[in-house]
Amino acid sequence: CTGQVIAGAAASSVSDACAGVPINLSLNGSTLATGLTYQWQSSPAGANTWTNIPGATNMTYSTLQSVPTDYRCILVCTNSNSTQTSTPVSVGQNPYTACYCKPVYTTGCATYNLNSFKMTGDGSSSISDLNTGCNNTTTTDRGFSDRTALFPPINLSQDASYDIEVNTTTSTTPVYTSVYIDLNQNGTFDPNEKLLSDMITATNPAFAVGTINIPDTALTGVTRMRVRTVYSTLGVDACGSIASGETHDYLVNIAAVTCFRPLSFSLNDVTKNSLSVTVTPHAQSATNVTYEYEVRTSGKPGSGATGLVVSGSASTNPFTITGLQPLSKYLVYVKTVCSATD
Repeated sequence: CTGQVIAGAAASSVSDACAGVPINLSLNGSTLATGLTYQWQSSPAGANTWTNIPGATNMTYSTLQSVPTDYRCILVCTNSNSTQTSTPVSVGQNPYTACYCKPVYTTGCATYNLNSFKMTGDGSSSISDLNTGCNNTTTTDRGFSDRTALFPPINLSQDASYDIEVNTTTSTTPVYTSVYIDLNQNGTFDPNEKLLSDMITATNPAFAVGTINIPDTALTGVTRMRVRTVYSTLGVDACGSIASGETHDYLVNIAAVTCFRPLSFSLNDVTKNSLSVTVTPHAQSATNVTYEYEVRTSGKPGSGATGLVVSGSASTNPFTITGLQPLSKYLVYVKTVCSATD
């Protein structure tokens, strides 16, 4: 390069960014020659306080952003020591709710659909989306149905487990179901947000039942849940392309908790009529908690008398459960109780 260098105008591949999607920066109308150096800079939108971006020293630059940001590039001709700064480009920030991908099905859901989905949340909150068949056959949304406006957000809690039920109308197997929740509310379904993976789906009128666990680190508030079925393929993510299947999106409302489930517990000193329970408490639980327990031959905890062998509470850790019978197989459930209402 020789003489006065021209930096031109900074340009962005998008006018508004999503937190998990790269934006590509480039220069329009700049000098093209050897002997040039580049330094991209950024500033909070409208602040005009510029700082160098480490490693952004090429004519183009790809980055992620989480807040509105301005970008510019300083161009230097090393032979003439000529310097010019490009005109800046402003990149806004989409709300995370506008950033979710649409999953791709190349042939759609005409044969391998998501026919029914059921889920019970906290209190009386639930989703019962039944016998919907194949919802969308359009080219742009083939196999994808955004159902967030059809049902109010289902109420869930941190550090809690919930059953989901799902079926399909096809009798050709396997059709796999996975469930994702955007736990950190960033507009993408990260790998650790796949809460149910590749469950074999039942054929209507039967239902396959699976369990999802909401971690104690989930952000509170309303966010998106995705239920995705795919035909004959394991390990598909929330957005990737697959031949056949269907996806439904719903909303969940995650509430904070202050009383946490035990991390684990062990059964020791098992005799023909008793056993000892040692609980590993959650680090965030109070120290003066008590424990409620149920010993069952069938049924979920709190589901009633059928299958219930013995229940009670304990204020010590470890504690002993009695009233068992020899040569019997039991399920043991333990719950943390932090107060009379929690």
